[in-house]
Amino acid sequence: MRPWILPALCALVVFCGFVIPGSEQAGPALGLSALVALTCAAVWVVPLKEHPPLMQRKAIWPLLITFGILLLVLSVLPVISLMTEKAGGFGGLYDPSSAWLEYIKLGGVFCAFALGLRVSMTSDGGRKLFDAMLVMGGVWALVCIIMHINDPDGVYGVAKLGAGRLTGAFSSPNSAGTLFGAVSVMALGRIISRYQSLRVRNPIERIDPLYAAICLLALGALMLTVSRAAIGVTVVCLVGLTLVLLRRRLSFWAGLVVVICLIGAGFLLFAGTFGAVADRLVHLDADMDIRAAIFQAHYEVASQQPLFGFGLGSFDVINATIVSESTYRELAVIRAAHNVYLQWFEETGLTGLVALIAVNLAVLIPMVRAVLRDVSTAPRLVIIMGVYLVFLLHGLTDYALQEMALTLFMAMMLGSGFAMASNLSQKQMQALKRANDEALAEKEPEYGGPEG
Repeated sequence: MRPWILPALCALVVFCGFVIPGSEQAGPALGLSALVALTCAAVWVVPLKEHPPLMQRKAIWPLLITFGILLLVLSVLPVISLMTEKAGGFGGLYDPSSAWLEYIKLGGVFCAFALGLRVSMTSDGGRKLFDAMLVMGGVWALVCIIMHINDPDGVYGVAKLGAGRLTGAFSSPNSAGTLFGAVSVMALGRIISRYQSLRVRNPIERIDPLYAAICLLALGALMLTVSRAAIGVTVVCLVGLTLVLLRRRLSFWAGLVVVICLIGAGFLLFAGTFGAVADRLVHLDADMDIRAAIFQAHYEVASQQPLFGFGLGSFDVINATIVSESTYRELAVIRAAHNVYLQWFEETGLTGLVALIAVNLAVLIPMVRAVLRDVSTAPRLVIIMGVYLVFLLHGLTDYALQEMALTLFMAMMLGSGFAMASNLSQKQMQALKRANDEALAEKEPEYGGPEG
């Protein structure tokens, strides 16, 4: 049981973020950041196995360099914002209190990444953390479905945004859609990878009932969110994941047949909710016009200070400033730009956007290389990248990555994937041990008989 303590603790921390309502607001976000930071500090104090040691991994140095560049960029944003304000430019929009909140939240995200990294410093630890997070996602899907059945118009007895749609404790049904789409990808990926790894003749016995149940629960919760973009993105990622994981077992056309069968099964299982999705599709053009108006208004502002933006946390002040009679209907009620990349560009400029992309590449490139080398953890790395793709694609139209609970979940998954990409396999560890033993044997002095 002891090897499961730390992975279960990490999953429990993220679960607390899902349970607390309004994780995008100041109070809950600060509380979650503090909880993750304390957990991270406690776990890094505990001596754990590292194969190889962290600082001996080549991938860690590009990550530290790019992260340092990002910190440097973020540290000069307040100075530049104040200089712009004094120069009479587009200043006056920098909000120090909101900026401090965003910096603390980013610190919590870094701690979540470091926590996932630390627990996954061996392949076995990474596997346990992945499974613990997957089970946690399945449990939360079940809880959300029960909550939605009991009260489809509220969260914990309070009226919610998107009445009649599953929301969980998140601020929006679309955010819930991002999470349950990601959990669906995790579960299907584990079903496929386990099916391929087992050598049992009976195909039914090769399907893990726990993973199958989690996949169905997550897909059911996803459909109940009636989030058009989340459902569409999830379908794309599920199809892509299936084709990638089965690329060596099936031809392209055989894989395509499998995908079609899976989609058909999904239609049959969730036929009851497709009516609600179809009803929302009727209004797709109008919603796209609203998104376009939001994007246009905030891009025009962002283009006024394209290099360094207006400072972290400045979105609310900017949005309140640019609301006019013609844009009141689109801008007055929003809490985010509904595009995480546009909002990051508006707040940090091109320098912040490039630095953030560099950090992402430093995390993802080692994972891609490990998959191409076909290491033992390659299936899990493919799944984690598929999960991240759900967040990245849905981030084009919604703001799940700006909800603290969901950002912590994804950061921990990426930290785990980064560690697993550079872990030594069991065979490599055995070979290294043999080499060390041989080196020690060569250094031992040879003792002969007594001198005559």
